[in-house]
Amino acid sequence: MDFKEQISDLKLTIQIKPRFYLQWTNNEIGRDKRDCYERIEDNNYVRYINTNNKSLVTIKGDKFFDVLEEMYHTELIKIK
Repeated sequence: MDFKEQISDLKLTIQIKPRFYLQWTNNEIGRDKRDCYERIEDNNYVRYINTNNKSLVTIKGDKFFDVLEEMYHTELIKIK
């Protein structure tokens, strides 16, 4: 099953610019019920850090990075 089909209630939260958080509810059994990644951009270098486990960092080149970036841009368009 595609990752994006396993989640619902996706939203992009901006707390203090430029801090962005992708949050969602996992619909698949066995995963944490809620998940959240902070998007950090430094001089055009982007990474995502899991807020529940700070050692989980997703960077460009990781397959999941592309999924997070797509979800981020989709949600960013909605709030502009």
